Amino acid sequence: MMATTKRKYTIIAQTELDHENPIINGKKIQDRLKKSKGKNKSKIHDVPTLSRWPGDVSNTFQRYTNKNKLKTDSKLNFCQLPDEIILMILSYLNKVSLVAFIQTCRRYRAIGHHPTLWHRIDMSYRRVDSEQINSVLQRGTITLRMCQTTVEDSNLTDIESSALCHLDLTLAILSTELLINLLGSCCSLRKLSLESMPLNYKIIEKIVLHEQLDTLNLAMCTGLTFECCQLITNKLSLLRCLNIAWTELTSESVKYICETIPRCIEKLNISGQRYNLTDDYIQLLVRRAPRLCVLDISDSVLITDQSIIAFRQHSRLLGHLSASRCYLITPAALITLKLLPAFTTLDIFGTLAQMSLQQLRNEFGIRIHLNMFPFSTIARPTTGIQRTSIWGLRTRLITKKNMEPSKVKERYQALKLHGPTRSLTRCDSTDLIPQVVSQNQINIHSNICPRAPEVLFDSRTTYFNGINDDQDRPSSARVSSANITRQLSNVTLNDSKLSSTVNSPLHIRYRPIDLSAVLPMKDNKVRMYSSLTNSKQIDYFNLLSDELILTILRYLPRASLASMAQVCRQLRSLTYDPSLWCRVDMSRKQIEICYLRDVLLRGTIILKMYQTTVFGNSIYSPNRNTWFTKLQFLDLTLATISPDGLLSLMSVCRSLRKLSLETLPLNFKLTLNSQLDTLNLTMCTGIDLDCCSILTSQMKHLRYLNLGWTQLSDQCVHYICRTIQSSIEQLTMTGFRQGMTDECVENLTRRAVRLRVLDLSDSSLITDKSVTSVLHNCLYLEHVAFSRCYAIAPIAYASLKQLRHLVSLDIFGVVDERGLQKLHSLLGSSISLNQQRFSYVARPTYGLRRTSIWGLRTRP
Repeated sequence: MMATTKRKYTIIAQTELDHENPIINGKKIQDRLKKSKGKNKSKIHDVPTLSRWPGDVSNTFQRYTNKNKLKTDSKLNFCQLPDEIILMILSYLNKVSLVAFIQTCRRYRAIGHHPTLWHRIDMSYRRVDSEQINSVLQRGTITLRMCQTTVEDSNLTDIESSALCHLDLTLAILSTELLINLLGSCCSLRKLSLESMPLNYKIIEKIVLHEQLDTLNLAMCTGLTFECCQLITNKLSLLRCLNIAWTELTSESVKYICETIPRCIEKLNISGQRYNLTDDYIQLLVRRAPRLCVLDISDSVLITDQSIIAFRQHSRLLGHLSASRCYLITPAALITLKLLPAFTTLDIFGTLAQMSLQQLRNEFGIRIHLNMFPFSTIARPTTGIQRTSIWGLRTRLITKKNMEPSKVKERYQALKLHGPTRSLTRCDSTDLIPQVVSQNQINIHSNICPRAPEVLFDSRTTYFNGINDDQDRPSSARVSSANITRQLSNVTLNDSKLSSTVNSPLHIRYRPIDLSAVLPMKDNKVRMYSSLTNSKQIDYFNLLSDELILTILRYLPRASLASMAQVCRQLRSLTYDPSLWCRVDMSRKQIEICYLRDVLLRGTIILKMYQTTVFGNSIYSPNRNTWFTKLQFLDLTLATISPDGLLSLMSVCRSLRKLSLETLPLNFKLTLNSQLDTLNLTMCTGIDLDCCSILTSQMKHLRYLNLGWTQLSDQCVHYICRTIQSSIEQLTMTGFRQGMTDECVENLTRRAVRLRVLDLSDSSLITDKSVTSVLHNCLYLEHVAFSRCYAIAPIAYASLKQLRHLVSLDIFGVVDERGLQKLHSLLGSSISLNQQRFSYVARPTYGLRRTSIWGLRTRP
């Protein structure tokens, strides 16, 4: 009965309790705290409990401990972490700690030498040795800052090729021989700063070898001769940002630069040429470089208002002009700069008084800013307060916000559930890395997912020196060479790469192969990895078929596919399926040619590269020199690519059907793609008589051809008209003012009787005889254009009414509106006038169709 009463009654906290010294189970809380000193503290809760009898308040509150705390693996150590987590931890270390870490053992040395840890190096304000520079470059450094660095030893003659892309040598102190060797070791240099350094012809020769260079800073350099200027302007055709301020150039050198500067130049600093830069040179410059958006001509005392007029006429894209201390320019001329649609900033320090500046600021309004930049930032690596980055790329360690060190363990637990994944010791598709080890010490360390096909294996050799850590490994991680040979009997290595180790007492260690299933352990047991199949959780994604996963992957963008390919071999083999890469749009991007090779090897059929900049000269890989793509539709309109890169790209394409090379310089032959039916060569240069013979004789399936404004010689025009293929259906030959004659039109129409679309605009020498030739020979003509053909009488166009299939006639710039109405009444309502202002023959995109080429979509 007493027990029943105990469960039935409860006492609520009363106001008369001693809150400072509460009593729990007959003892004060202070006594209990003294006994619990030094013990681990857990989460404590105060809750009301059952009393002993009604009215008893001695046991009103009871304290209990929450025992739901997750247990941690106390046996987990750093050696058991996979390479991905270790690499992530190392990304938070500075370079001094990283160097100390890689001296621990061979495994940590291999991880510590991963290129992602050495991409960006800052050696500014230091005294370094040439051997240190050589060691840093061999670790895959891409961005190197050496501002005000002093290099003591100049013995750097045996340096190998490096992957350096961005190099800052501003105010650096090093010898000429070292600078020549350093520039010669770079293979893909894109941004270079040699500010305040002495130069000579040999150094410029090494600089111009990097044809993909787009940013060059030579401010305050000495030794620039006329021959050096010739090399810079003739060889660096992709240069976009150039700084040659205060370089003490001669008047002849300044004139040559203004005449021959690359047309793609966008930012130019030519300040400090006091009496060598004149208005005539400025006019040559703006006519040569129509894409100029930032220009600095400060401290040129001979510049007058004529230069401002030249800017207003030719530089429609100009947005920032610096004309500080140009005293001959009047404020009235500066006000006219507001007529430029893109103009936003004007710097005229030391030119006008404060009152005149205020009046000029009132005239400009809020759109144009005055005197914002006292110092030029063109092509300079660091500007303002950005001291830890060059050209917008950081060079020092910055803590990553997306992965804090406290979350590394959580990331490891998540990766542990999914089993072993691919090691990040190599970040490409290489999964077999032989390494030189001692003959009696061969071991396997790997975290590779075992589901990948064997075709993804690659044979490459990596040699490094380090201490032998095999004695510290458990016995389960050491196997004999016989076991390795038995497991790797189906892998073939390249004998040429291992020829240096045949006669040496060394063997090869294959690191990233997962042989955990066959590694012997104690008691003849087999070592197995724990995966989701052995756990209580169910991996529903693993139950899906490959076809269903491919259907899901079709909805992902290319960036997500590239991220999924780095998870494991199964997903990589699925994401590399050709059905996901049939259509690729790389428009308006800047890519390396090696990335283009990777995309083509995935089975791309339709590729759009409109206004794409491609860096590099060869698409071939070092290990694979013969391969062909499945590419059939290629759009390179307004692309920026070197002639050698274009030649190598065309050499791997053997199935092209439609091709657009608009505005590209051509110096190669298209015989490898004789099945072409559509070819767009609008505004291309370099087409000679040999190229014309290939177009007309070997391309027998050509149906759509555009040769507008290709600057062909008269001999080439006559040859094409005499020998063009009879299968041609749509042809554009515009812009041949003095080359196209009535005889050429007669030969052309007799040869190409299947013509449906013909464009002969801007041909000043053709007369009414050409209209008669078209009328008699082109019976299937549907669209014809004679725009700006002033020698043809307007009444002659009325005879084209006899063509039964003609539906459109374009004669822009020939007759006025009244004449068009009269001609329209003569032709009838079935023929429309002046509907197509621009030619659409063989062009991949026309009108509003921006996501497709030749009617085929390029985006998934």
